[in-house]
Amino acid sequence: MLTFVIDIGDHLRRLNNFNGVLEVICALQHSAIFRLTSTWKGLSQKSISIYESLDELVGFQNNYHQYRTNLDEAGFPSLPVQAVCLKDLACLEEISTFL
Repeated sequence: MLTFVIDIGDHLRRLNNFNGVLEVICALQHSAIFRLTSTWKGLSQKSISIYESLDELVGFQNNYHQYRTNLDEAGFPSLPVQAVCLKDLACLEEISTFL
């Protein structure tokens, strides 16, 4: 079942649906799913590498650098991560009050 969900995340990435990728990663990292250690150990190496690449894609390291790079390269159509867009808008609003 985890392989199926990881494959859905990979398909969403190929469709440039970054918000969907983030939702899949958040679901897989939910404590109830993440604690299934024997299920995670049963995954193929291919599924694990896809999961790790998806996790790296939507990771928040360096202000979502990997995500922003992929979004720029993706072109149109693409579906950005809504939370990152809202965060950027909030930062822009705060900056404008300082100027």
